Amino acid sequence: FRGNLSDGSGGALDIIAGSGIILRGNQVEQNSATYYGGGIAFDSAGVLVEANVIAANTATESGGGIYVRQYGYPTLVANTITSNTAKTGGGLYYVANSYSYYPLTLRYNHLRGNRATAGDGGGLYAEYRAGGELIGNVFAHNSATDNGGGVFLTRFGYNGAVTIHSNAIVGNHAAGEGGGIYLWMSSCGIWRHTTVGQNTSGDNAAVTLSLWGSECPPVTWEHNLFYNQTTGIRQDSSIGGVVRYTLWDNVITPTLGANLTREGDITGT
Repeated sequence: FRGNLSDGSGGALDIIAGSGIILRGNQVEQNSATYYGGGIAFDSAGVLVEANVIAANTATESGGGIYVRQYGYPTLVANTITSNTAKTGGGLYYVANSYSYYPLTLRYNHLRGNRATAGDGGGLYAEYRAGGELIGNVFAHNSATDNGGGVFLTRFGYNGAVTIHSNAIVGNHAAGEGGGIYLWMSSCGIWRHTTVGQNTSGDNAAVTLSLWGSECPPVTWEHNLFYNQTTGIRQDSSIGGVVRYTLWDNVITPTLGANLTREGDITGT
């Protein structure tokens, strides 16, 4: 799927109905959409998107590579999502205009070099997703003009099981806050076995927490590695969290914020 243009959503594909659909082993490249989903737009359940290359697509508004609407919840596994561009959610954009009980499921994807040119979430932007999985993904060298160079999440996991582990957040940049990760309003779950390094931002933090929602307990971080960062995790609101058993390697200020509690630090050499 190369070089297609949509004057609405889904430059190459706009999947609006059906289940049991499998997209596997495709190249979705150099497509564009006037509004949403430069490569693919979804408003459908039960779609498996596996081992595709989604590259150099452009959306004028949101979701340069993939745009997921209110009722969509594709499962993305082992895709390469690279060099896509949109105002918000350069690589992936998950939207909901109210509380959604549909999950966000990303496993073993590689999101690299995507750009949000006038908003948040260079690699991933997601809001109002009840639960799901972020497992084994790489977010590298993505950028945003606002917040969350690698990942921007708001109200994730407020009404469902959340599994987050074994992700790498490396070399991303946000002109605003949270070079690697920006969590806004509320975000549930425990971040485990995450590698966070060499991210840059306007607030000099790899991770920025701007949380005030009450849907779930504060986020917990445990058994993670932070390296080559000015600030590891910065609290930008009244809600902090617990940071446990973390290896800090060349991190000048591991945590910044009165309500962030550290336990069992490990210091690199």
